[in-house]
Amino acid sequence: IYSDGSKGPYNWYDYHHKNGLMTVDAIEISSNCCAARCIDLIGGPEVAYDHATTFLGLNHLNEDDRGAIASLSLGGMNGGVTVREMAAAYAFVGNGGMYCEPYTYYYVTDAEDNVILSPQDKVPKQAYSAETAYIMNRLLYYNVSNSVNTRAGSTRVSGWEIIGKTGTTDEDKDSWFCGLSPYASLAVWTGFDEPQTIYGSGLNVATDSFQTVMSEYLKDKEHKDFDRPGSIIESYYSPGSGLLVESGNSKYVGYYTEDNMPTEYCNWH
Repeated sequence: IYSDGSKGPYNWYDYHHKNGLMTVDAIEISSNCCAARCIDLIGGPEVAYDHATTFLGLNHLNEDDRGAIASLSLGGMNGGVTVREMAAAYAFVGNGGMYCEPYTYYYVTDAEDNVILSPQDKVPKQAYSAETAYIMNRLLYYNVSNSVNTRAGSTRVSGWEIIGKTGTTDEDKDSWFCGLSPYASLAVWTGFDEPQTIYGSGLNVATDSFQTVMSEYLKDKEHKDFDRPGSIIESYYSPGSGLLVESGNSKYVGYYTEDNMPTEYCNWH
């Protein structure tokens, strides 16, 4: 419930309020309440809207989306997004916070082989700091590598770090997976032209398609990892409280900057 008395998004499994505070596991269990709360914490839906349209290339959003905290945090916008836009928007998580406008061709030449048009000349935008991007990267890696509540785990590619997030709408009328490897981002949407429920194994098509395409794409690539900024600090934490724990007392590794690292240790350990 918001301060003005209005009701915010809820979870279909309906246990956010029973469990109280959540840590980053909120991503893995797709907590709608936590996603909406994040929009609130950064300054509200108008701030999120301006950032999404200015820095992340979500150009199909319209003014009806500007104040919509539920749809901006969870999806289902009035103006909507395209699969291409989502693939491009996710890329910042793997390239130091930079957004690069997607293009379909490499360049155009004239009859004398002079390059007369090249979209590769476009200058990337710094959408987020490199530290923010890497922390988000690790959260989405955890989502894939430890997923038990969504189909994200089926996108894993042996020998590679895959990061990303599933997405579904009410009554399972849409199924998404957006994610990336250290080489490329990829978004997959499955559904019907006229929305209807996707039944059974059809809900796996988005994640399975991502895994098939990304596996094929990576099979001849030289191995590399995501770049970690030198300012990022690794430390063990308690998933129950979010506080730090001594090394060896937890399998959970958190990634922090110096100014957002917890200052207390969890007394449960």
